[in-house]
Amino acid sequence: MTVGINPDHKATEVVIQLQANASDYTLLQQTNICICQQDPNRGMTIYVRIYHYRSTSETESTRQAPGNLSEYQYLNFNIQLLFPWKSSPYVVPGFTTYLPQFTQHFAHLSKHVTFNKVSIFGTMNEIKCQVRPIALSTRFVVHADISP
Repeated sequence: MTVGINPDHKATEVVIQLQANASDYTLLQQTNICICQQDPNRGMTIYVRIYHYRSTSETESTRQAPGNLSEYQYLNFNIQLLFPWKSSPYVVPGFTTYLPQFTQHFAHLSKHVTFNKVSIFGTMNEIKCQVRPIALSTRFVVHADISP
């Protein structure tokens, strides 16, 4: 996931872009993406139900319980969250990510975005932040290692 500033200076709203790639169409069919546009809880959730199929004969297969991806399967998401370019900062009351399998990159936002509260959850992959020192009024909670 990348969080940055929209290169379109005419944009006035936050934009979420998502690109999904998978090893097979079945994985995409088992993926649901929910976008909530209601203030104050705007955001996106990705639900993935992965089923394995067991062959019962040469012509039949049976769906088994959800499981992990096999070594031959992949499911990739490229998520971009783009804030509008503004001369005065766009104020975000609260910002939370829970992406344990994602690398998270936060571009330099301080001139254009002000966060009142930030919670970043991501224990499996890297979190990269291009930030200046955070104002004391900002509450910043991180549940992973951060690299500058």
